[in-house]
Amino acid sequence: RWLSELQGADKVTQMIDALVKVLNYVAEDTSEFVDVGREVEFIRNYIKILNFRYFERFSFIFDIREETMQYEIPRFILQPLVENAVKHAMPAEGKLTISISGTLDGDDVYLHVNDDGIGMKEDALKNIMAPKSETGLGIAVKSINDRLRGYSSAKAYMDIQSELGKGTSVTLFLPDCANL
Repeated sequence: RWLSELQGADKVTQMIDALVKVLNYVAEDTSEFVDVGREVEFIRNYIKILNFRYFERFSFIFDIREETMQYEIPRFILQPLVENAVKHAMPAEGKLTISISGTLDGDDVYLHVNDDGIGMKEDALKNIMAPKSETGLGIAVKSINDRLRGYSSAKAYMDIQSELGKGTSVTLFLPDCANL
């Protein structure tokens, strides 16, 4: 970091700062749940690293209601969705916009990760919850879904909508997050 500051490499300095924060988040606390605010801060730093790696080909929009920030959710529940959008939704040319939003309905938390990328074919969308281990596709999505079901007596769910050429929308429903 010190060398990048001396050389005036501001982007490298910012990326190193983000990397340190991501590593601290991963290493400092091993609890299963974190509040939405901490998870969002982790995602913001993760995104800084991605934008450095991919030369600013992404834009991100956060719309998380302040009252949602205090609720507990499973750690690392958003990161695989952001990573999937980056890996699989990027158009051949142009930028990708990913929006992350969160709302509350009583003590129920809704988190949304949307992108305006290439979308999925209907058959891929149907098969995403039953991944084929030899391809590796869908493993993160299945893992998130399994974790959601394990934390809330099968009341939590993940809904994925996608349209080829228009993007993908993932909604996570986490019921009764005040009591996790």
